Amino acid sequence: MTAEKTTKTSQSEDVYELLKWKILNSELVFSRLYSELELCEISGYGRSPIRSAISKLQHDRLVEVVPRKGLFIRGWNSSELQSVIEARIILETASIRLTTKNISKEQLQKLEKIIEEGRKYIKTGDRKKLMQLDHNFHMLIAKASGNEVIAELVSSLKQRSNPLWFLTVTDEDKLQSVQDEHEMIFEAIKAADPDSAEKAMNYHVEKLSNVLNQTLN
Repeated sequence: MTAEKTTKTSQSEDVYELLKWKILNSELVFSRLYSELELCEISGYGRSPIRSAISKLQHDRLVEVVPRKGLFIRGWNSSELQSVIEARIILETASIRLTTKNISKEQLQKLEKIIEEGRKYIKTGDRKKLMQLDHNFHMLIAKASGNEVIAELVSSLKQRSNPLWFLTVTDEDKLQSVQDEHEMIFEAIKAADPDSAEKAMNYHVEKLSNVLNQTLN
């Protein structure tokens, strides 16, 4: 790969990550039409990396493209969100058993670092940073299962459910609850205890389903 192609690929990944987190943080408004030019101005990147990023965001089901007009940030109805959470419960609860068996020392250290950073951001009340840590936490656990298909599926489902963060994690007590649940999951993985890990993950994700029902009903 030439230096020029490497630079374009890097720009595409950078703008993809930038726009993805602006969507997940609700900085880009749901159901509003954005033009390519607006996204260029928002991101500071040119049309080529913007178009590449849009293609990836569309694949992630985070945007809907309107030909010759721009794109909409996708909204989610309650039925679709509930289906995503149900799929996460099944997949993440089962796959964490593989993680307790296959996680590497390096991955365990990275997971512990996420836990430590979570404690820091709990003190400062940084919800955006905590949401990103939550995403990274679940993705690392999925990757540590050693199954690339599971990691890919969890990535898609987690990104589709991330907008729920600002809907359901609404105060300091709930932020602390998420942190506590992450620590329980981590300790079970560290102890190589698949039963406790499965139970802790099931409680963590199923709780999100319960809070969603309470919020929308």
